[in-house]
Amino acid sequence: MKKIMGSLIPGITCFLFACSHTPSLEDAKKEDAERLQNVYIEITAMAAPVSCTKASDWKWMPIGAKACGGPTGYLPYHISVDEDYLKHRVNAYTDLQKAFNKKWGAISDCSIPFAPSGIQCENNKPVFTYSAPPGI
Repeated sequence: MKKIMGSLIPGITCFLFACSHTPSLEDAKKEDAERLQNVYIEITAMAAPVSCTKASDWKWMPIGAKACGGPTGYLPYHISVDEDYLKHRVNAYTDLQKAFNKKWGAISDCSIPFAPSGIQCENNKPVFTYSAPPGI
C-alpha cells in the first residue's frame, strides 16, 4: 500500500500542476491579441522610417478589419517605403485581424472611420487632416 501511495501522490501532484499550466482560453486570446499588436507595431515602424518634415511626402491606406466590416483605421506611410510590400503586409495584418475576430467572436461598434483628406506634419509625425462630410 505504501508503494502504491508513494507513486500515486507524485503522479496526482504532477497531474494537478500540469493542468494548471494548460493555457486557458483567456490566455490564448491574450496571446493572439499580443501577436496581432506586434505585427501592427512592425507595420507602423516600416511605414514611417523617417520624421515627417514635408506632408506631401506621405500617403495613407486603410488597415485592419472591424468585426462587422470595414477598416479599423488608416495608416500613414512615407513615399520612400516599398508600397507593394507594405500593402502586402497590411493585407496580411487585415486577414489576421479578420481571423482573430472570427475565432474570438469579436464585436465592434460598426462605425465607419472617416478617411483622411490629407496629412500634415506635427512634431515630426504625420497627422491626418479631415474635411467635413457634405451636409455637416
